[in-house]
Amino acid sequence: MAIEEEKHIDEVVARLGRRYPGVDAITISTVVHDAWTHFESARVREFVPLLVERNASQALEGTAP
Repeated sequence: MAIEEEKHIDEVVARLGRRYPGVDAITISTVVHDAWTHFESARVREFVPLLVERNASQALEGTAP
């Protein structure tokens, strides 16, 4: 994974942490990384962070208190 992509992952985790304060950071990080692996083979990388955030947010909806 490129350094730029790691930066995007960190940003997505931080945003979702603010959006879902009742969900622990480990859960958020795991969900984001799982979503990221789903798009690992995507040829066009520009929209991957947005798609990862959207998928992770949908997954976290069910875990938020």
